[in-house]
Amino acid sequence: MKIHSRWRFRCKILGVIVVYSTILFTLFILIDSQQLYVTQGMLIVLVGLVILILLSICESQMNKVEKFFQAISYEDFSQKYQGKEEGDLADTMNAIIAKLQLNRNNEQAENSFLKMIIRQAPVAIIVFDERERITLFNQAAARLLSVRAPETIDSLTSSFIELPSLLRSLKSQQSVLHKIVREGVAYSFRFSANHILLTSKTQSLVIIENIGREISQAEYQAWQKLISVLTHEMMNSITPIVSLADNCRDIIGQDNLLSLPRPILSQEIEDTKRALETIVNRSQGIMEFVGGYRELSRLPPPKLQIIELNSVLQDIVMLQKEQLANKCVLVDINIQPKNLSLSVDKQHFEQIMINLLLNAIDACEHSSNGKIKITAIMKRAHIIVTVTDNGSGIPAKVLEHIFTPFFTTKRHGTGIGMTLSRQIMHAHGGQLSVNSIEGKGTTIDLIF
Repeated sequence: MKIHSRWRFRCKILGVIVVYSTILFTLFILIDSQQLYVTQGMLIVLVGLVILILLSICESQMNKVEKFFQAISYEDFSQKYQGKEEGDLADTMNAIIAKLQLNRNNEQAENSFLKMIIRQAPVAIIVFDERERITLFNQAAARLLSVRAPETIDSLTSSFIELPSLLRSLKSQQSVLHKIVREGVAYSFRFSANHILLTSKTQSLVIIENIGREISQAEYQAWQKLISVLTHEMMNSITPIVSLADNCRDIIGQDNLLSLPRPILSQEIEDTKRALETIVNRSQGIMEFVGGYRELSRLPPPKLQIIELNSVLQDIVMLQKEQLANKCVLVDINIQPKNLSLSVDKQHFEQIMINLLLNAIDACEHSSNGKIKITAIMKRAHIIVTVTDNGSGIPAKVLEHIFTPFFTTKRHGTGIGMTLSRQIMHAHGGQLSVNSIEGKGTTIDLIF
């Protein structure tokens, strides 16, 4: 129908042009006649009428187009355009407006749905603009901060006085923990911020989570784990000590001890001596055990300095040259780029690497072609140091406990190496991850 409509419109214009041309042609023929003034006048009037009709047709279409674009610019989608024929320009403009109106209705429905989700979200959400005017403040935020409909972030001082300055200091993609004491009760909050550019204006979106319960639960589980380890280790040492001390008391407490035959007396004295030696050894074990916990709890803060990774790693491998040779293990160091440097506490870093290297050597002990690969690369603003071996790997059940203090599968191991290594990494704001497949090897990443 639209094709037919276009042809009809063209035919109208063409008809007007034909009539206009015919009148002009006739007028030129009669122009020399001095006796047909009336006819000439009528033809001139007709020419004027034809021109007016042509202008009227064009103006009508232009008015429709002008109103159409004005309606779109003002987002007035209620306008309707009437066409004399189906498929006319008006029908096309009505279809466009209907489509735009449908899109706007869908956007409004989506925005309303998203706003409803945000307002009903279980975490506190605050959005404020560059002038610090709050544009969104959901119900969870109102409950958490005990504030209703604040207009600016300065209105939040009634919740706690440092909140506005804290909100101003948050950077995009930043997450910080903050403790607040209100009416004698301590609360732990996590603030996560994001800056979003909307219609050429920056909006700051901040999510506030009360993580006090999660922290308390984690602390409770950590204490349970600590008590379990302490109880297990202490009981394993104290039980034989008590038993041996009881035996020594029984031997020494005999009324006729000194009157016993010399061979028997010598045997009793020897048994007592061995029991006392065992008690001393186990007591020293308890002292070392407690000393290990003291070492974990008294880790000094890192003293950062710039180190050249290649040089430091070469020195660490050189220290273990004898063990590597005895167990026929090869070490390959690959640093990219060669001059890659790291800001770290050198002693802490060396302590981690020595521990990881010794573990890798032990894992390759029974391998015929033991290999250890140490790499360091820069990736996405992070420096990643990786230690990989092709040794025996770590069984899945053991892997679950490698960061448990004093858990070890080695005969002479202390069980604090991996725990201390992870604690050092946390002190540097980094991460330590372990991936291992039993029978194939282990990969440990230090992410700084």
